[in-house]
Amino acid sequence: MTDKTTPDYTDAPPEISQAIRESTTTQERHMPQPEITFRHGLCSASVFEQDFERDGEKLTVQTVTFQRSYLDKEGNWQQTNSLKVNDIPKAVLVLQKAYEFLTSNSFADPGANGE
Repeated sequence: MTDKTTPDYTDAPPEISQAIRESTTTQERHMPQPEITFRHGLCSASVFEQDFERDGEKLTVQTVTFQRSYLDKEGNWQQTNSLKVNDIPKAVLVLQKAYEFLTSNSFADPGANGE
């Protein structure tokens, strides 16, 4: 069974959690395209950019989604966030690549001097 639940992002500021909720896919809306996707086996991590406005200031938030693909009983590809034991190293790898991408490119703090 595919996990269709949407996280509530309760630890994020309200504007960020709202932007994330509004960007999730529904049948009526077009799904935003990821900036980049890292894959290993059936596991993937995708990086998304989401813009929102807070106190009149335009802000961009980068988020990462994770999923594992599998074939259902009818032979159709599905996605889930659940992992089998052998998927864990693959999940770690794709999430590490997403983290490296986010912290080593233009999203990183320009005042950090490469640290």
